[in-house]
Amino acid sequence: MSTESEDPKSKLPRRSKRDGAPRRLGQWWSGLRFPRMFSRLMYWLYDLCFPFSERSHGYYGYSGLSRQNRVKWLWRRLRRLVRRSFVGSAFRAVKARWYDWWYPVSDPDHAHSYYGYGQVRRHRLVRDWHRLKRFVRHSFLGRAYRALVYRLYDWWYPLSKETHSYPAYGYRRLSRLGLAWNRAKWHIHSSWLGRKYRALAGDLYEWYFPVVEGSGGGYGYGYGYGSYRRVSRPVRLVRRGVRWFRRTWLGRKMGWVLDEADDFIFQVRRQAAQDFAWQRIRMRLRRWQTWAMLVCLIAATWAGYKYGLPRYRQYTEQRYALQAQRFVAKGDFPRAMLRARQVFTLNPDNPVASRVFADLADYFGSPYALYWRQRLVLLNPDPTNRLALARTALRAEAFPFPTATKALNEIAPAYRQSSSYHLVAGALAVKLSNLQAAEQHYAEALKLNPDDPVNRMSLAVVRLQSGDPKLITDSRTTLELLRTDRQLGLLATRSLVGESIARREFGRAETFSQQILTNQQVSFSDRIVHLAILNVEKSSRFETFLGETKKHAEENPYYVGELASWLNRFGFAQVALDWLNGLPVRLTKQGMVPIAVADSYVALGQWKGLAGFLEKERWMELDAVRIGMMSFASRKEFGDERYSTAWQQAILLAARSPTTLNTLAEMAAGWGWKQETGDVLWFAVRKYPAESWPLTSLQNLYTGQRDTAGLRRVFRAMVKKDPKDALARNNFAMVSLLLGMDVAEADRYAAELHAAEPENPVFASTYAFSLYRQGRPQEAVQALRVLGLARLDDPSLAAYYGVFLSATGDTQTARTYLGKSAKAFLLPEEQALVERAKKAM
Repeated sequence: MSTESEDPKSKLPRRSKRDGAPRRLGQWWSGLRFPRMFSRLMYWLYDLCFPFSERSHGYYGYSGLSRQNRVKWLWRRLRRLVRRSFVGSAFRAVKARWYDWWYPVSDPDHAHSYYGYGQVRRHRLVRDWHRLKRFVRHSFLGRAYRALVYRLYDWWYPLSKETHSYPAYGYRRLSRLGLAWNRAKWHIHSSWLGRKYRALAGDLYEWYFPVVEGSGGGYGYGYGYGSYRRVSRPVRLVRRGVRWFRRTWLGRKMGWVLDEADDFIFQVRRQAAQDFAWQRIRMRLRRWQTWAMLVCLIAATWAGYKYGLPRYRQYTEQRYALQAQRFVAKGDFPRAMLRARQVFTLNPDNPVASRVFADLADYFGSPYALYWRQRLVLLNPDPTNRLALARTALRAEAFPFPTATKALNEIAPAYRQSSSYHLVAGALAVKLSNLQAAEQHYAEALKLNPDDPVNRMSLAVVRLQSGDPKLITDSRTTLELLRTDRQLGLLATRSLVGESIARREFGRAETFSQQILTNQQVSFSDRIVHLAILNVEKSSRFETFLGETKKHAEENPYYVGELASWLNRFGFAQVALDWLNGLPVRLTKQGMVPIAVADSYVALGQWKGLAGFLEKERWMELDAVRIGMMSFASRKEFGDERYSTAWQQAILLAARSPTTLNTLAEMAAGWGWKQETGDVLWFAVRKYPAESWPLTSLQNLYTGQRDTAGLRRVFRAMVKKDPKDALARNNFAMVSLLLGMDVAEADRYAAELHAAEPENPVFASTYAFSLYRQGRPQEAVQALRVLGLARLDDPSLAAYYGVFLSATGDTQTARTYLGKSAKAFLLPEEQALVERAKKAM
């Protein structure tokens, strides 16, 4: 130890030379005049706002007299002035009298005076409430209620006779449910199962919570000895892992991290144990703020679910619908489909989702496009959606296209003056082989929108069918000019190919078809058309192009099926079969390839080979078609009735899907099975009553067979399905009158329809025939004559008009109109009417 004396100043920190500069700067600033004047002004303002109190006294050890704010000082003086005034004294007196009246002193019998406090004061409402309670308590009803409550209490809580009740403290009372539960627990506890359970639970506890080594308690704790410390096995495993890790090199380097983690976990556990302790929870539940917060939370949750969730769903639906439309416009179809599905999940009646589904189904040629178009019209029946429905129906439906016709007829006349409407109407007229009406519609569309090349091309394509050489030349020129158009060039060239094939100008057709093959948007169907042209021409390039087409078809199973179908139709079934048998397995099991193989066997007449091929196949959802073809092969090979069992099995399998039923019906119709075709279609009518195609197919089937009874059955089903369908009611009335069945109902239908639309030639002819059967031929003639002579030149109307004229005795005119009926499509009963009329003349 050093004995030298230390200077106290030597312990102070040394200051550098730079420390004196700020001090000298402060001394210079305080020596100026302006800071001194500013300080005096601030002191003066402070003394003005906070003067010394007149009644304050300074005491030893304090800073002097107290200071008060002038505003507070003025407020106190004003209160003293008001309190000492007449108004203040009167107010205090009134307040004291009102207090003595509202809080009177309790009665001496019921009031309790306490040392230093006086008698109890209660306001008058409490006094009245207490008096009412005393009155009720001492009344007969109150005494009876207390006696009943005591009896119920003594019955529900009887004195417990259990051994653990202590008479020194009184018998313990338990409810009857509690006593029953205790007895049940005692029985279970003392049973064999309870003993086994306790033994098993003890063993499991001993295993899961083993005693820690060296944790024995010392003497003096608990009941003489301390308990052993137990730790669960997962905790032991974690601790052993931590100890092992600490002994490693990395653990020694990261030991401080583990220490901090242990401390952090300890703090969190202790804090959680304190915050979530039952005592703390009970204290929180006793506060009204907790319950208020819970009530607000529940109310907010309910309000969010009741009002917020629907608005959020609506906002999400609108946002997803807008995104779906944008994705469709950009050509991003997968995302558009995803968004449309999400919108459909939120709201199945959203028209935007239905429109996106319909557009995508139209783009990919899906058979479900018609369903989505019909659904869209139900949700939003505007002219645009009706036109889209008609356009899709023309592609998806078969003759006579009832959905397209109905959709166009339901468009208001005000919206029919547009080029879009006339384009669709013209396409329907082309499908119905009414080229004159199609030309009128396309001409009107071109007149309404002359700058649209689609209108010019459509009109040119229709005029190619006319017999006027000048119109044909002009149409060819128009189409050849449109070949250079980016959007319509391919369609115009295809029209020229079709026109050249129709006129058997195969060299010209081959030239145009070759130009189509050089286009980037060429389809596989264009290759099939080119192959057909080479086949008709017997060209030497046929074999080469067929090989190229086969290689191109192997890129897609659907192309394979399309090419094989064409080869089967045009006499190359053996070539198709050899080619299909040499394809890889991955192609022969996909798409329509198996059906094409079966068609090849059918075209070659190899029924045994067809049966063997179908026996080994499994066509998944088209297995009904496979079994139907097996029945066809069985009938062709054996010529007996063993095919009927397989055919019925095929119908039952096809019942899962209306599309499969339709395919099965078309197959039966193609094989010439009229009875089986009708059975399948009537089964589809019963299985899917909402579908319209079965009845339409049945109508076409019975019309082709000239089966009047079958048509009556179809029209009756149509009327039952839609009683407001005027055309179905008219057709039912006509065939019923022809067959002489339900004549009264048929007469009523005919009169109602004619009264609603007297200028409709179809309804007028039915009404006139009804009058003719009632023995009123003259009125029947007048009902048809109202339509005009131009309409009566129609062969179907001419036949009925001639029959009616013959009945009235006008044989000369009747002979003229009956001669025109030779071009009409007449049912057997109608033909019999015409023959009888001719014999009567």
